Amino acid sequence: MLYKSNYEGPEEGSYQSFYSTSFTGDPNNAVISWDGPDYIVCPECFLVVKDGNEPQYLFNIGSWNGQDVLDLQGFYPNRGAISHVAIFGKSVPVQVPEPGTLGLLGPGILGMLTIRRKLQKPA
Repeated sequence: MLYKSNYEGPEEGSYQSFYSTSFTGDPNNAVISWDGPDYIVCPECFLVVKDGNEPQYLFNIGSWNGQDVLDLQGFYPNRGAISHVAIFGKSVPVQVPEPGTLGLLGPGILGMLTIRRKLQKPA
């Protein structure tokens, strides 16, 4: 499970800090929004919409880019409500450069240029 949001409860999963879900209606509607900075990227992801007493809906969202809003409308009208939504799959890590690494790269290049200049000076 990568992300799960319960109608009346906490969010769960390894991406819980990067997404939020708002429920409306009975709730028959849910909107999953990306809050960043990391996001879900997976070739095989599935979205589950569940009510405690009704069958669950399962959607293949492998083509979802992880940043677009998932707008879920009209589930269980007049016979129930969404209890939770969840995203399952094996996520591919998104490579984000670390500021410390980039900060060390600049002084390293500057040091190499300084050494090169000293070696090239005529005696």
